[in-house]
Amino acid sequence: MTWPPDERCRVVRLCVVSLGAVKLVGAVLFVAATTSIGFAEARRVADKVQFLEEVDSALGVLGTEIGYCGTPLAQALVRAADSSRGFAGTMMQKSAAALSDSAGSTACEVFRQALQEVRDMGLIDDMPFSILWAFSSGLGASNRNDQMRLLQATREKLRLEAARAREQQIRESKLYRYLGLLGGVAVVLALY
Repeated sequence: MTWPPDERCRVVRLCVVSLGAVKLVGAVLFVAATTSIGFAEARRVADKVQFLEEVDSALGVLGTEIGYCGTPLAQALVRAADSSRGFAGTMMQKSAAALSDSAGSTACEVFRQALQEVRDMGLIDDMPFSILWAFSSGLGASNRNDQMRLLQATREKLRLEAARAREQQIRESKLYRYLGLLGGVAVVLALY
């Protein structure tokens, strides 16, 4: 079958227009994907700040339970977990459950195990991790006054780390968002 010349030109034009539309849709999807990656990285940085603030709050409740109420450590961890939300509450809950369930495990061991799980999720950097790791060595291993001093010192260090993380969040959140958007646009322009 042979097509008339006008019909062939119309089919070729239709194919060219369709190819341009496919390229445009692909470019839009690529920019949307890189932008969402940038926003996801910005959210990850914000999650670290939120986690440090949640841990500080949970340690405050733990200090109240130990210092003023005289609550046993396993119950104090449960109450701290109940008052906390997010991964800090989960960390406290796992510590309390492991301390209650496991025979022969120390508070230090179960807290470190829960802390390691949080680190594996990528929510905690080296400095806050080392602060909480050092805190765990004195957890349940000394009298009430020494534990209160340890809690206060740990909370102060975590507040400083949270302030640093907040400054980092302000700098890096915008950077990741813009980098995602502009990086995608730059690649699309380079490929067009």
